[in-house]
Amino acid sequence: MEFVNTAWALLPPIVAIVLALITKETYTSLFIGILVGGLLVAGFMPVATLNTIINDGLVPAVADNAGIFIFLVMLGILVALVNRAARRRSAGSPQSTSRAAWAPRSPPSSWAS
Repeated sequence: MEFVNTAWALLPPIVAIVLALITKETYTSLFIGILVGGLLVAGFMPVATLNTIINDGLVPAVADNAGIFIFLVMLGILVALVNRAARRRSAGSPQSTSRAAWAPRSPPSSWAS
């Protein structure tokens, strides 16, 4: 049965929206909506549904945006490195330790007197 251009095509988003409003779990509700849509496309066959979701949905979506994903990962690595360097620099500064450790000391010649 073909579900394109019929009222059945509205079933997956309606299921996802209703479940999200009832359960307050958006990711789970979206996954169930995707699962319902995959079942409709694959003719209610479970193995074909999984194949449809992965090969026709996830793989093309990730492949189209792979450059953006790589950029975001690289940006995250750069931010983590800058934060780590800033923490290391502040750990060795005089402001981060007690004042007594950085106080000027008297020269050894004054010890004898």
